[in-house]
Amino acid sequence: MKRPIAIALSTLLITPFTYGEPEPKPAETQTTAPAAMPGLHVGETAPDAQVARTNGDPVQLGDLYKKGPIVLVFYRGGWCPYCNKALAGWEERLAKMSSLGATIIAVTPDGPKHIEQTVTDQKLRFEVLSDYKGQAASMFGIGFEMPAEMQEKYKGYGVDLSQRNWNQSWTLPHPAAYVIDRDAKVRYAYCNEDYKVRADPEEAIEALEQIVKERNEALKKK
Repeated sequence: MKRPIAIALSTLLITPFTYGEPEPKPAETQTTAPAAMPGLHVGETAPDAQVARTNGDPVQLGDLYKKGPIVLVFYRGGWCPYCNKALAGWEERLAKMSSLGATIIAVTPDGPKHIEQTVTDQKLRFEVLSDYKGQAASMFGIGFEMPAEMQEKYKGYGVDLSQRNWNQSWTLPHPAAYVIDRDAKVRYAYCNEDYKVRADPEEAIEALEQIVKERNEALKKK
C-alpha cells in the first residue's frame, strides 16, 4: 500500500500564488489508485532520456542509472509551492538515502535561472536537471500539455510557462518519484495527477533498503 503525502500549505505563503487565491484544482482530487497510476510501474525499465544541467551540458539518464541506485523526482517548477514543499521533504531524507548508496536527482521543465533560484531558495544539496526538451516526462509517460483555458488562468496567477520552461512550452510532468537500480529497473514508482498528493520519501527509502539487502545477500553467495 502506497502512502501518498497530501501536502498542506495553509500556513505557507509562496509567490506567485497568494493566500486565498489557490491554484485551480484538477477535475479529480482523489488519490490515484496504483493500478491507474500514470507512467512507469515497478518492474519496468526506465528510459534513457536526455536532460541537461543549467550550463547546457546534456545528461543521459542511462548514465546516471549505471551509478545507481537513483531516486528520480519529477516536479513541475519552482513556481509551484507544492513542489517546493515536496523538494524540502526529499532534502530532509538526503542523508539517509546517501547512506544507502543512493543519489537523488530532481528533474523539472524549468529553465536554468529558475532552477538555480530554486536550489538557492530551498537550499538543495542534490542535483536538479532540466527536462529541456520535454523528453524525460514524455518517455516516462507522465508529461502533458496544459489546456489553453488553463494557460490563461495560470497567467493570471503570474505563471507563464512559456517564459519559464526551457523549451518555452506549456508542457508539464505529473509530479512523480522513482527508485531506479543500476540495471535501469524501476524498484519504486509513484505518480499522481493530483498535484497536491506526492510520493512518500519513506517508501523510497524502503525500496533502497531492499536493494541493499539484495546486494548483501548476493555478496554472501560469492
